[in-house]
Amino acid sequence: GTHSTLADGPIQNPTEISAIPSRVLKDAFRLLDLIKVNLRHGLSNDFIRRFRDALFVVDTEDKEKVESYLISIGTTWNKRLLEDPKFIFDRVKRYIPPPDELYPMVKLVFDQYQNGLCPKTGLPLFDDEAITTSKRILEEIRQENVSDIVGGPRLYTEIGDDKNGLMKYRCSRGTSSVEGAVHFNVIRKFASYNAGPRLTDAVLSDYRLYHNMSVTLIYMCIQLNKKNNNLLFTLAF
Repeated sequence: GTHSTLADGPIQNPTEISAIPSRVLKDAFRLLDLIKVNLRHGLSNDFIRRFRDALFVVDTEDKEKVESYLISIGTTWNKRLLEDPKFIFDRVKRYIPPPDELYPMVKLVFDQYQNGLCPKTGLPLFDDEAITTSKRILEEIRQENVSDIVGGPRLYTEIGDDKNGLMKYRCSRGTSSVEGAVHFNVIRKFASYNAGPRLTDAVLSDYRLYHNMSVTLIYMCIQLNKKNNNLLFTLAF
């Protein structure tokens, strides 16, 4: 069947969609890097921040807690976000909203900045290639290839409170965490093989089983250790 679009009508709220269009989504961090702008342009830094904030919407409850702490030490959310964004993003969950919310927010950012002129060069922020890329990004959003899946996997894990009583999170969004830990290991396994499809499937099945068993055991030991601080686990793989 045909998908509802922003051009011919409102997109359905994902909570009302019985069939999820796809569970394979664009890597949001790579999406941010698709539009190449001149970093010496006077508007480049502001555009990158606005694009990021349009794509990733912060959890309201987490923001209120962090904001309350920042006010208590004499600073503000916006000031700390500029000076030390990692502090903020380690302590707030973020989500990518559904297409009917995300599309107009991202389009507004593109419309506001693409023709902005640099005070020094007089050139617009977006060249022809950036304009073409921005249209592709909007189309990906429209086709529901960017927004978080409602009821999908949890993307944040609680690590624990910091010294100020603020919860810190580990984010599982994107593919950066698997580039070294998984991809390089897989490449090394195939380095000495001229592997065909059957051998490739067998090697990957073996690696996947070993990896999942190792990670599961580590997780179980951590949970047990939390319940009994006297237990000491030595894991040898």
